[in-house]
Amino acid sequence: MSITMNRKLEKKPPVLPLGIAKTAEMSVTDLAASPTPSSPASCNGDSRRFSFQSIKSRARRSLSIKSSVALDTQPRRQSMSAMAHARSQSLSTNTRRLSKSQRGSSMSSFTPLAPFTQRGSGLSDDSSETLSLVPSSTSSSSEIDWQAQIVEGLVVEDVDTESVRPKPTFLAVTSEYLVKLKCRADALGLFPGLAKETETEPATPNPKPLLVIPLSDVVSVFAAEASRPSFGLEVWWRTPSGDSFQDTRFWFKYPADREEYRRLISRKVKATQKDTGVWQPPPDVLEHLQSIHRRLEPAFAQRAIKVFPVVPRGPTRRLFSGETEDRQKKEKPSLWLVFGEYLCHVVAVQRAKPGEFKSQHKTYGLVSLEKIRGDFDNREERFNLTFRIPCSKRTVVELSSRFYNRIIFGFGKADSLLKPAWPPVWQWNELFQVPGLGDARFVTHKDDFGSVRRTMDAYLAAYQCSQVDWEINWKTKFSPEFRLLPAKDGSQYTAYQLVAVLRALRYNDYFNSLSFRDVDLSPLWGVYDLMASAKGQVAYMNRSCLTLSANELQELMQAPLLYQEFHALAFCSETIRQIDFTRSAARFSKEERGADEPTRLEFLTPILTLLRTGSTKCNHLLLSGNVLRKRDVDEIGKPHLQFEAHPSNHKPAETLGMAAIQALDVSSCGLDEKDLGILTKPIHLTDKVQLLDISKNLDRLPITHLPNFLLGLIGVKELNLRGSLRVDMDVVESLFPFRLLQHLQELEVLDISGLKINPATLDDLSQYVCHRAKVQGRESHSKFRKLIMEHCSLSGAAVARFCTDIGDSADMTLSISGNPLDEELDKLCEAIRCDRAPSGLVMEMVTFGHENGFIDLIESLTENKSISLLSLAGTSTLEIPDEPCSKPLIQALHNFFACNDSIQYLDLSGYSGKLEDGQFAKGFARSLSGLLSNKTMTHLKIRNQTLSGDDIALLGRVVAKNHALRVIDCQDNGINLTGIRFLVSSVQANHRIVDCPFSPEERQRVFKHIADGMRRNSYGGLAHKSAKKNLATEKAEAETEAILEETLTATFHELDACLQRNRAALRGASGQLLDFDSFDSSSSSLEEMRRTWLMLAEADGADQAGEDVMASSRGYWPRATVRSSQLALEPCSPAPYRQVQADGIVISTEVVDDGSGASTPQEAVTPVLGNGEGGGFVYDKLDKLGELQATRVAAS
Repeated sequence: MSITMNRKLEKKPPVLPLGIAKTAEMSVTDLAASPTPSSPASCNGDSRRFSFQSIKSRARRSLSIKSSVALDTQPRRQSMSAMAHARSQSLSTNTRRLSKSQRGSSMSSFTPLAPFTQRGSGLSDDSSETLSLVPSSTSSSSEIDWQAQIVEGLVVEDVDTESVRPKPTFLAVTSEYLVKLKCRADALGLFPGLAKETETEPATPNPKPLLVIPLSDVVSVFAAEASRPSFGLEVWWRTPSGDSFQDTRFWFKYPADREEYRRLISRKVKATQKDTGVWQPPPDVLEHLQSIHRRLEPAFAQRAIKVFPVVPRGPTRRLFSGETEDRQKKEKPSLWLVFGEYLCHVVAVQRAKPGEFKSQHKTYGLVSLEKIRGDFDNREERFNLTFRIPCSKRTVVELSSRFYNRIIFGFGKADSLLKPAWPPVWQWNELFQVPGLGDARFVTHKDDFGSVRRTMDAYLAAYQCSQVDWEINWKTKFSPEFRLLPAKDGSQYTAYQLVAVLRALRYNDYFNSLSFRDVDLSPLWGVYDLMASAKGQVAYMNRSCLTLSANELQELMQAPLLYQEFHALAFCSETIRQIDFTRSAARFSKEERGADEPTRLEFLTPILTLLRTGSTKCNHLLLSGNVLRKRDVDEIGKPHLQFEAHPSNHKPAETLGMAAIQALDVSSCGLDEKDLGILTKPIHLTDKVQLLDISKNLDRLPITHLPNFLLGLIGVKELNLRGSLRVDMDVVESLFPFRLLQHLQELEVLDISGLKINPATLDDLSQYVCHRAKVQGRESHSKFRKLIMEHCSLSGAAVARFCTDIGDSADMTLSISGNPLDEELDKLCEAIRCDRAPSGLVMEMVTFGHENGFIDLIESLTENKSISLLSLAGTSTLEIPDEPCSKPLIQALHNFFACNDSIQYLDLSGYSGKLEDGQFAKGFARSLSGLLSNKTMTHLKIRNQTLSGDDIALLGRVVAKNHALRVIDCQDNGINLTGIRFLVSSVQANHRIVDCPFSPEERQRVFKHIADGMRRNSYGGLAHKSAKKNLATEKAEAETEAILEETLTATFHELDACLQRNRAALRGASGQLLDFDSFDSSSSSLEEMRRTWLMLAEADGADQAGEDVMASSRGYWPRATVRSSQLALEPCSPAPYRQVQADGIVISTEVVDDGSGASTPQEAVTPVLGNGEGGGFVYDKLDKLGELQATRVAAS
């Protein structure tokens, strides 16, 4: 952005240094025709060209003592010794010359104006009739030893030709003061050494200067931005109290005079700065500034602020003084630039009463700084700060200060500190426009995670947004992964919150994948940043300093804001491999499409564009749950899966390496048959594709399309075809011929659910499983882990034949949920009894018509030695409603729990829905007593089985005594308060249990269930609905619920403390910082639990196993997930963040925590409900609860 003069300047004469005479004279006409100067540092728009040299474009006047124009006709003299003394004492290396003006020249009479003149005013701030001596650090000029002052320069000011009685005034620059004098006689009287040998003009005895300004109090000296013909020099200084400023202007006829004296005064002011350093405001003013910082940044209230005195210019001056100014008022508010942690403040302070201040401030985010304009070459004290947030106008703050260099460097350091991941070249090219700054690189150290928290907080503060929820996860294929979580309160993130997150991730090279799963990005949908005119707003340069072409940049600047931000994520980072957009645009379904809706996914298009040119490594795209438009499907299917020919690029798609898509999840994207055909054409697929999911769409592909489709997926590892294939008629041939499957040597997971599988297909599948097991033994191929055949019309005999065929190659998980296994169940039971079953077996939502068949299945599972993971969730028999569980079934389940020694992960959860239920009959939990002798099972899920109080009592006894269990999940069972207390006491007695989940939603359900039960008991059933409640009853009810909530909260805190104690013990045994906090067993499937907790079953022998177990743990356990809520501010340390565990233990993100800092609650001796140790608070509350309940019953 450039800045120009208001009017075109004439050709400027050569620059004349101080002491060299001007050979050419300038006429009065030329002077009158000189243009009106404008602010060389102003920033009023892109149409103005920026140039600090413009102030030199006027005719210049010599300051030489040898000038042909004499000051007067009388001779003047000065002793050689005095001149020698002056030269020796001067700080300048050149000989100082005293400036002279024409005889008869006079100084204009100045009209007083209000403070903070409007920009363009041509009137002086002082007048010879009204101004008096105004020293800042001395009470009277008589206290100053003028004889000791070395005169560095003397110049006559320009006169105002419009004045009726023009009076010449003189400006003298000494080593410590700026002095304004009425005439030369006053100058000779104050500084006798100026008199020449031929001097005839008498000196004024004891002259009084018009104005005395201590150089040590000068705030800033800069060219006056006025419209009058003369060239002014504006000087601001502080008053003796330090809480207000004063200003004046000195006028010069030629720009060279002004420039030379500006440099001279700045040089002398800088000399005083070496002794005084940066000013500090008066203590009360500093406290006022600190209070503003504490109010706006409370998290950093204890941090010291950096304060600089500044002078407002141009529009900024009018901003702090209004449209009009009181020129009669000499003192003006002091202006301070305050640096906070994430914000900076421009504060105008003026004392209203003793001890009270009248202040006005403007706050700007440090990361919203767009430009810094200044000029170090000419030592200009003026500088402009341009701030801007997306979709808003620019705010230009025009300031000036003697500490301009420290201020500019301060903004540079702050930008580097808050955005350490951004390349310095970007900062140098876009942020600074300061000639003469040099190669000033501000290098800062990064915090953990690429300083994402620091940068994100800075952007949120700049955009005035609340915090967002996020976590860093290591349990992904490309870890670590930054995961933006939906808001805890269920609200939608604002557009500025989303932009803050996206810009905090820009250039971050710590993460390998990003996740926006279930986060609604619609607030940025269709938003254009129309006010962005500079290319610095978009990411045109990546970390390797490769830039976009001019056409690409122009297209990017015209794109929506969401497009620009995701272009930045994919282009600027060289480590991002995967982005999860699952249900990020679910709001725009096909039914909700309107005329104004975009025709494409704005976050997807820029990534596809970069993939076409090989400019990004982000080739794993998870788009599940987002409705894809036709334009999206065309771009996914054609341009970069099969690279289109281009004259500038002759490489085919498969040779572009990372440019080809390797993972594509388009499940539940509303695709029809035509869309699916485009995405699955063999010409569009390459051996680079590792994951493809086209399940759960509106239409299906004909089965005849499958052979050619599979030939294009040689390197695929996960293939999900659930509900995506259509068989138009009964087919006898194999749907998945082995000749096609054998080419899929890297396949790990295959899902063909929803397809009716015939015997030929089942035979080819079993042959393929056996083939993969043999190949894996000879070659380094991936392991085939899981086959999913749900709702495939498979009978028990068909599954038995499949299990028998795969034989010893069964180290995999087989999911056969929703199949009619009751048909020929005896064959399946025989195969299981003979250990012809895979290591993982999922048989969920299966209903058995006869109880005897289900008992036979349980008995076969009891004898099985090969299954380690078993899920029977939702599996039940067709029992008679309200009938108790039969004794034979209870006995069979008891024997299963007691005798099976292979199953480690078991899910016996029930299911209750609107159309069907899948739960065991009442009383089945009596079989859980068999777990008392089980030494193998580590994970048990028994949710939604409507357990009674006796069932919970028995389960609690199992939890207390079974030291093999690690995880027990019994949510959704309507447990009452006594059952909760009993379960907590049981966990207290067992030091092996590391997870007994009760989600926040479950805890709220427990409270509501208990409160409703207490109301029914108090009012005798449902009669309370019609009973009139008096005030005593309502008060007692409110107190009861409050105590109940407090009691439950304390109880769950006890449970959390016990779990933390046990987890700390396991961490110590394994020698790893195990990620318990990130694992949510309440929402994880059994298979996910097995992958996550694989080493827990062996950790109980860690004390004896020692190095073996610890080594195996190190080989498997990932780092702990870090949530935003676990990063606490450390306002007094250089690194402001630390990781805090949920139990309050402060640990580093890289240090193993042994839990030594955890507070271990006292244990109950036996898991019974009573007044044991450590439970006094809770039991006291229970007694009080009983009393209130009795009071409420009596009142009703």
